[in-house]
Amino acid sequence: MSEMFRRVGARLFLAVVAVAMISICALAEEKTAEDWAIMGEELLGNGSVAEAIPALEKAIELFNESIRLNPDDHKAWLGKAHALYVIAPFKEMATNESIAGYEKVIEIDPRNIEAWIGMGNALYTLTLTTYEGQDRNKLFENALKAFDTAIEIDPI
Repeated sequence: MSEMFRRVGARLFLAVVAVAMISICALAEEKTAEDWAIMGEELLGNGSVAEAIPALEKAIELFNESIRLNPDDHKAWLGKAHALYVIAPFKEMATNESIAGYEKVIEIDPRNIEAWIGMGNALYTLTLTTYEGQDRNKLFENALKAFDTAIEIDPI
């Protein structure tokens, strides 16, 4: 009888260990929006554009899901805006979408320095792709205002 209990105990132990290992593997595979965004930026930095774009798109998708669940989640808006800014050279209209995201963060949290700096960067980037004239000058002025606002909030 004790031999049977030992075998059942050993099998039960192995089953528990197997379930624990499967659970750990499943958790390890679940990446957050931030994880995908960081991975996308790292891949871009390494010159792996073909791999970076899907990672950044996955980040944007997950940030959108967070925003759908909580429309006032300024961290999700900021992450989405930044991911859009990073992917902008490879995706038409992404810079404009990133500006809209930064605007939403500023609406929710007007003292968010990251949003003001991101807004300034995105607006400045648009000046590089906008033809000469009033529009370009206005974008440049707005970029400077965004940077000035960030400095006013935290002059460091």
